[in-house]
Amino acid sequence: MARNDKANTQLILLVVSAIVATVKFLIEVNKKGLWKEFFISTPIFGGFWYVLHLLYSGQTISLSFFLIALLIAFIVYCIYWSGLFTKSPYQQFSRFEITKNKTSWAQQEWWWSLDGWQFEQEVAKIFISKGFNATVTRATGDGGVDIILEKDGFRSIVQCKHHNNPVGPNDARALWGCKDDFQADEVILIASSGITKGAADYINNKPNYTVYTLDDIIEMSQTEQYINSYNRQEEIEEYQEENTTDDYNEEIEEYQEEEEMEENTQEEHEEISPKENIEDKALEISEIYNIDFEQTLDMLKDYSYEEVIEELENYIKQN
Repeated sequence: MARNDKANTQLILLVVSAIVATVKFLIEVNKKGLWKEFFISTPIFGGFWYVLHLLYSGQTISLSFFLIALLIAFIVYCIYWSGLFTKSPYQQFSRFEITKNKTSWAQQEWWWSLDGWQFEQEVAKIFISKGFNATVTRATGDGGVDIILEKDGFRSIVQCKHHNNPVGPNDARALWGCKDDFQADEVILIASSGITKGAADYINNKPNYTVYTLDDIIEMSQTEQYINSYNRQEEIEEYQEENTTDDYNEEIEEYQEEEEMEENTQEEHEEISPKENIEDKALEISEIYNIDFEQTLDMLKDYSYEEVIEELENYIKQN
């Protein structure tokens, strides 16, 4: 009797554990918005189990083979879902949490009503909506890094400065110092009110260092793609080209070259006066030497004006 009670207790505990695990699993599926994958993979696993059960019931396979095959299928199922959970961008926020404030992202007043922590979360949600894995850091001593972005092996660190005053060079310098610590490929400073000239001068000399203002964040939230999209080395280089003295001088030189080319072209057109035009030359020769105009024009196409005159003079002398 005692053995039966113990067995029943163990069975109840097993059933309760299975129910709790299933509920937690479904909550995580819902949080990460993976219902489509759930309704595809689960019937496949269930169908595989049913086929194994039929084979075992028909004594086509042994009990040991049935249990081993079922265990392998369950392990594969778990590995599959572990990968989905890890790769899902919805780590800290559910799909609902990300989209619930979407209609407010276009409003400047709404953004300024947020405190620093809320601002960081909403910025992270926007990046998530663009396909990034975004993690809002909670630990202290992170060097000022508020968000870590990852996509296809590319990592960016983000610091949010939701202040009324522009961000100065000290903060810009401190964030850049965290790049190697986080093994980041890119540094992003989100300054709601922009940055000072000193900070801009410092950032212009740094590759893969980008600044967003609040207007940029709002623009990003309203577009289908990530503005200055991920892996945006070309855009960064273009930005730096527009803001460095050397490239400014290059633009001036290019402009001057274009001006010189236009002047030379204009001079060439001015040099070609009506008297030097080939038709005028042909007319002049035909009138002086009393020969056919078309014949003279054909001669000028093959020979220079001086050569034609010389030939005509020699012809006259000989005859």
